[in-house]
Amino acid sequence: MVIDGGGLAKKPCAEGPAPGTLVRVNIDIVQIPLPHSAEAPVDPLYEAYAHVSRAADIHFYGNDDLVSDAREYFIEDANQKYQRTARWGVFPAGERAPERAVAIAAIDYPVADNTHLAYTWIVTHPEWRSQGIATALLPTIEESLR
Repeated sequence: MVIDGGGLAKKPCAEGPAPGTLVRVNIDIVQIPLPHSAEAPVDPLYEAYAHVSRAADIHFYGNDDLVSDAREYFIEDANQKYQRTARWGVFPAGERAPERAVAIAAIDYPVADNTHLAYTWIVTHPEWRSQGIATALLPTIEESLR
């Protein structure tokens, strides 16, 4: 489901007015549906989530030793006993291929303890940073937290 097909982010212009000029590009913010069971086939949106997470870890830490794969995220989300989780993937407008994901976000809501808290994060693929994507994603996260 596309939550905000009109999200706009800035991307450096490869051709056009002047080098380094920022232009607006459309992005789709897609909520990742929760699995019905851990045995179900993994939704490709989880592959997109894992793709961005892996790229960010390699960029920050120089390796992907501790990155979860798509199935691990999927299984984690199938068990909502202790926390509810909401995840999003961000793609260039009209695209959904996992390797084209440009950002991810998640919110964890504790269910048993500390229910007044929510943990959230936004990660932008290293190749797409400093282009306003996380800023474009923030209103979706804020709305979900209400």
